[in-house]
Amino acid sequence: MSESKQLTPEQFLAATSLPCEQVEVPQLGGYLYVQGLSGTERDAFEATLTRRRGGKRNLENVRARLLVRCLVDRPGGARLFGDSLVEVQRVGRIRVDVLQRLFDVAQRLSGLSDEDLDELGPPSETAPAG
Repeated sequence: MSESKQLTPEQFLAATSLPCEQVEVPQLGGYLYVQGLSGTERDAFEATLTRRRGGKRNLENVRARLLVRCLVDRPGGARLFGDSLVEVQRVGRIRVDVLQRLFDVAQRLSGLSDEDLDELGPPSETAPAG
C-alpha cells in the first residue's frame, strides 16, 4: 500500500483541471474534444433532467443536453455550444451513432453512470415541451 498524505484545503480546491479527450469521429472524418463536467456543471446538467412537478426524469434529447456542456475547442478551452434550447436541438439533430460515441465519452469523463440517471427519478410518461 502506498503512503499518502492528507491534502490541505488549498490543494483540494486546486483540483479544477477537468479530464478531456480527443475523440475521433470517423463518420465525419475528424475529431472533437470532449471534456468532463465540474461538480457545479454536473449539478446543472442533472437539474435539466428533472421536471419541476412530480420529480420525474426528462430524458428528451439527453445526449445533446450533455454534449453541449462537454464539447470544447481544446482541452481546458471554450465550449462549442451554449445551453439554449436552440443549441441543444441543433446538436440533437446529429446522427445518433455520432451522438452516442461522444455521449459515452462525456458520460465517462463526467462520472455519470446509467445508475446515476436512474436515481433522479422515474422517467416521465410524456416529455415536456422545451
